[in-house]
Amino acid sequence: MQNPQFPATHHVALAATTHLTTTMIAALVTVNEPEQLSAALSQQEKPVVIENADLSRKFSRLAYWQEARWWLIAWLVYKLLASAIANQYHLEGEWHLKWTIGTSLDGKITLTPTKKAERRI
Repeated sequence: MQNPQFPATHHVALAATTHLTTTMIAALVTVNEPEQLSAALSQQEKPVVIENADLSRKFSRLAYWQEARWWLIAWLVYKLLASAIANQYHLEGEWHLKWTIGTSLDGKITLTPTKKAERRI
């Protein structure tokens, strides 16, 4: 029987295991000048970070029209902008099908290879 003045003491052993996972972050390709864009997008393996202000504006406009909800108009504007970027920076015509446009936490435009492009390699 327990003494009411002293609380009961229980000895509990916990078996705790920790599982550490290491995530490898792929190296990034950084584009600082418009002339570097063609070479950066031709490799299709590593994400490309756009650090040029002019290029960032163009790609952010392209991303806006890609996500716009006015289907026909948005699709036409998106295709026109993608074609203009391909023409101006000497990219292949369907580059926009091989890359996903995103924005990183610090506001930089990031182009990531799509799974379709990875299968073609």
